[in-house]
Amino acid sequence: MIKLIGENGRFLGLFKFENAILKAKESNMDLIKINDRIKPNIYKIGDYNKFIFLKKKNKVKQKQKTVKEMSLRLNTHDNDYNIKIKKILLLLKKNNIKVNIKLFGRENLMKKKIEDLILRICVDIKKNSISNIITKNEKKNHYIYITSKNDKV
Repeated sequence: MIKLIGENGRFLGLFKFENAILKAKESNMDLIKINDRIKPNIYKIGDYNKFIFLKKKNKVKQKQKTVKEMSLRLNTHDNDYNIKIKKILLLLKKNNIKVNIKLFGRENLMKKKIEDLILRICVDIKKNSISNIITKNEKKNHYIYITSKNDKV
């Protein structure tokens, strides 16, 4: 016995497998196995090629880029900074990146130093890759959103 779903998505009832095949042939459609983990198994009457096409289409939608977050401090030394930039460029191939510049205490007062660091990050990333960069300032944190050129924010 199997559960059978019609072309329009409605539940038709419980059928023997042979009767389900006959029902599918009557409507010039295929019998597609939807789920075999549950007893009774679930089958659907429909076009098999369309079913495969829609399945692939849904997989493509699932492969969206994730956002990786990278943190920096205002007083990050050159070696650490260079390693972070290399890591950002490596991650940018597969993900969108959010760079978080954390500020503590009196670092909030050093506006010029903050702007220089943001500009330095933007220049280094633009120099090595084709990307869109958006900056956002909050009270204690500054964010830089980096996406590859063909992605939309």
